[in-house]
Amino acid sequence: MDSKVLFENILCEKTLRTIDESEIIEMLLVWGFAFDLDHDRRTQNISIIQNAIERFVKHGLHYEKSLNRRLYDPTEVINFMKWLDQNQHDFFWSDYVVPTGQKLVESLNSKLTASQASRTFAPSLSFSRTFNLSSPNVGKKIRLRVPTGAHESELRNIKIDFDAFNHELTNANQELSTHQNYLQLDIVHFHSGIARIHYECIAPYKQNKELTYSEPKISTEDRDLYTQSSEGFIKVSDRIKKLARSIAGHNPPEEQTHALWRWILDNMMFGLIHYHLIDLNNPTDWALDRQVVDCQIGSALLISFCRALGIPARLVGGYTLYSEAPSQHYWAQIWIPRIGWRSYDLIAWDLSRGGLLKDWRNIFEGKVDPRFITEIFPRNVVGNIGVSFPSRYHRIVSSTANGIEIRYKDAETGRLIYSDVISVHD
Repeated sequence: MDSKVLFENILCEKTLRTIDESEIIEMLLVWGFAFDLDHDRRTQNISIIQNAIERFVKHGLHYEKSLNRRLYDPTEVINFMKWLDQNQHDFFWSDYVVPTGQKLVESLNSKLTASQASRTFAPSLSFSRTFNLSSPNVGKKIRLRVPTGAHESELRNIKIDFDAFNHELTNANQELSTHQNYLQLDIVHFHSGIARIHYECIAPYKQNKELTYSEPKISTEDRDLYTQSSEGFIKVSDRIKKLARSIAGHNPPEEQTHALWRWILDNMMFGLIHYHLIDLNNPTDWALDRQVVDCQIGSALLISFCRALGIPARLVGGYTLYSEAPSQHYWAQIWIPRIGWRSYDLIAWDLSRGGLLKDWRNIFEGKVDPRFITEIFPRNVVGNIGVSFPSRYHRIVSSTANGIEIRYKDAETGRLIYSDVISVHD
């Protein structure tokens, strides 16, 4: 990986530095101290993060100022933190963030191992989505969607809440419907405010097991679907075709997939991306030029490589089931002859400190830990969730009393778009 090129790619737009330092600290508390969020350790951990941010700034992390407050771009902060570590300038990432990720994986694996004999591992998941309906919509029909499991899972304690401005809503002007992998709430005649949809369910491990020797063949229809050259961020360009062939050669599909996996770990950085900067006509080439991917674009790159070689592959989305820090996530599934669908999760780049730790490089090559799967592209998708989404936005993670909160905010105005609160209980 070219260090100079990567550093230049990390330097984001000045106008995206709009998030207060206090929110950056909350984000890094989850990333680096998910097991130490109690009150007694919180002050100590905040001090560690504040000192790290000061070091980042001295090394060149940019910020803007407003009313004596420092404002940052969260994407820039995370990518810069990793770049510093990879170039041995600062080791906050490898000292705190990487070990936290490893501990999350190990903790879930130990719970799974302990429960396998009795087959009792079936974590309970609580999910709440809050929509900001701040623009006037009186008389307009609004359709709000919340993801649920792509596999059959009984939903419990479904609740719909509105803020004080919506107290006049009745069952006559709202309708909740259940679909294969989402709940949909249709609302008519409401005023500005907040809408919240909540549910609970069981996410049993059997829903997430890899398909091993259970689907020895793939139908012609599925093969055509999962080898198509263009689908969302998946793009089999001429450049992708040429590079995939040079990496994988003419080996059997499983060996080709291993070679592609290894190449991405060695040549790309797993970080964060601003999606408005992506070249939508050629997103995979765009990623190759910048040498930076996130979970969705990295998975799309791996899938594009596989499809270039005629190997069926698809994108899967959902949530990890780490009780200390569940997270929204994407990974790839690749069809291996006589075996079936196998999962490949490039978060292994983070867990292996950029591919340097051999014991962690291949932890999610061909299998993943239990996941709450909500989308299997392109057939099972949630689609438009029902709120206006700006092209420039921030995704910010923090810990709450009820779990982990993921907030999406307009990068220019700071307005909340929507937020999810997820908690997992074993």
